[in-house]
Amino acid sequence: MPERRKKCCPIIHRTLSLNRLAGATIAAETSYLIHVVAINELEVIPKNYPLLMFATSKRKFVAFLRDAIGQDDSDDNPVLTFAYFLKSELIQELNMPLKNRLSKEALAFIIEDIGDEILSCFSVDEILSRFSPDERLTGLSAEEVLARFSPEERVAGLSPEEPVRGLNPEERRQLQQLLEKVNREPEN
Repeated sequence: MPERRKKCCPIIHRTLSLNRLAGATIAAETSYLIHVVAINELEVIPKNYPLLMFATSKRKFVAFLRDAIGQDDSDDNPVLTFAYFLKSELIQELNMPLKNRLSKEALAFIIEDIGDEILSCFSVDEILSRFSPDERLTGLSAEEVLARFSPEERVAGLSPEEPVRGLNPEERRQLQQLLEKVNREPEN
């Protein structure tokens, strides 16, 4: 097994001589040119923002965020949006103004793409608890709502006159005939 590694990656078995180039870039002198970027050593300037999002130094990350916010604090700044996704806990801990980083278009795209996966993380009760009763019923017809209740549930709590008020003349006549028929039948 070690023999195979030597053939695949001979550089692993060598000691590298590293030379500092510009800023945070270090080059190794081998038969392969290798550049290592020390992200925490990078200067906080716009061209380094994509790398600074991965800074492990809290101080460097905060400096990057402050500088990025100063450059462009718009809601659709992709650098700030991505930084929020990477380190949202740190950003919230710092009370930095990056809470609502996604535009409606970006949210719509995410929901279209992985909405079902996101929703499967929550129970129906957790989702519905975020909506008022009126919001829950939005888009449903009266018939669709009433179909979920038994006839007894629909009239529970109503006075005898209330259900009759909603009847048209023909329905009232039919109800009258039904009541007369029931009144004529002997009780058991």
